[in-house]
Amino acid sequence: MSGLKKQFGFWTAVSMVVGMVIGSGIFFQAQGTLAVTQSPVLSILAWTIGGIITIAAGMTVSELAAAIPKTGGIVEYLRIAFGDLMSGTCGWMLSTIFFPAVIGVFSIVFSETFVAFFQLPATVLGVSTQLIVSVVLIVGVGGINMISAKFGSRTQVVTTIGKLVPIALIIIMGLFFGESNAVAVGFSNLTLNIPEGTSFAVIGITLGTAIGKAFFAYAGWFDVGAIAGEMKNPGRDLPRAIIFGLLAITIIYTLVNIAYLTTFDMDGVLNSSTIAADTLGVYFGEFGGILASIGVLVSILGALNGVLMAGSRVAYQLGTEYRLPFSRLLQKLSPEAKTPIGGIIWMGLIAILWSLTGQFGFLADVGVFGSWIFYVFSFIGVIVLRKTHPHLVRPYKVPLYPFLPIVAILGGLYFLVSSLISSTQTSLFALVMVLIGIPVYYGLRYFYREELANIEVDA
Repeated sequence: MSGLKKQFGFWTAVSMVVGMVIGSGIFFQAQGTLAVTQSPVLSILAWTIGGIITIAAGMTVSELAAAIPKTGGIVEYLRIAFGDLMSGTCGWMLSTIFFPAVIGVFSIVFSETFVAFFQLPATVLGVSTQLIVSVVLIVGVGGINMISAKFGSRTQVVTTIGKLVPIALIIIMGLFFGESNAVAVGFSNLTLNIPEGTSFAVIGITLGTAIGKAFFAYAGWFDVGAIAGEMKNPGRDLPRAIIFGLLAITIIYTLVNIAYLTTFDMDGVLNSSTIAADTLGVYFGEFGGILASIGVLVSILGALNGVLMAGSRVAYQLGTEYRLPFSRLLQKLSPEAKTPIGGIIWMGLIAILWSLTGQFGFLADVGVFGSWIFYVFSFIGVIVLRKTHPHLVRPYKVPLYPFLPIVAILGGLYFLVSSLISSTQTSLFALVMVLIGIPVYYGLRYFYREELANIEVDA
């Protein structure tokens, strides 16, 4: 039985969804989708389709979140739908690849922005300044979450509000005051730009790859289910928070990317390494660049905090069931605040190792591909559990069943297949890392056989 306190409400869950999703992606992945498609229209389409798939996925998985409101989120959904092996492999992937890799990505992007903003030296005593900032950031956010879960959740709410200010300015200025804005001259920069004779198959694969880039910016919403065990009314509040948050994010992402392309042409966006700062700089000069840089830092801080909150809960739950190495450490809760200090330490240490690579694009692609393998299984799990557990109490049921689950499944498969074709090495690396979880699962079952014999796992 979980020792975590039930202390989170609806707005904390909404801030988790928005805060975890809107991180660095909206500020840096615009170039990613545009570089893949070389087409402003296809790039915007990738963001919109990615959002539609994500909303369908969110509405689908909310049925599981409401019916199985347990700490651990997707790990528990898959255990009930498909058994311990699927659940254990997913737990391995989330705890050693996805969550730490995403935290590593955020720390790298934060440190790059921080060092540039404050014009810090490249090294301190022979050590990379960016590396020092990354490590201090991870340790600092981890320390905040160790002190108090409420402190962590309040940090999440504050940073979520803070990051929306520069985003709102980008949308307003880009749509209504840019040289190519819709009010003045129409969306003149939003051209199709596809070479004549390009086959639909090539366009489809290219679009699927671009959607994958956008998926990193949408990543994080799924994992808010990890705090279900600490929510006061998860059956009511969790589905509403996921759906409300994702709808808002899809609109925001689409409008922000249109705003970039109404401020600059395609080459201007592709050649900018700080597109948010450059966009506000056009309208507000140096002050705009400063405001955007602060917004990026706040945004990443909030996203990293949310991912660490969710990831540490997954690690804690897996530790209580002896499904990760060092499970006894992962079971540790702080005596007073009841925060999962073992899970926080685990996430922080592995994230630091990932951040040492400095490859935020590679880490993003690996994390997203690995997570979507299990997301697709969870969407299938909604259909499976309707058959195998018809009497499971479902405070929320996915509307338009089975249409929306099928949309989510097909959308996920479309992304996975496109990634395997266009980014084969990265996708195969992610797949191998996932498959390593199978021998790890059986090894842990043997190593912890005495402890497992004494545990009663809910059916």
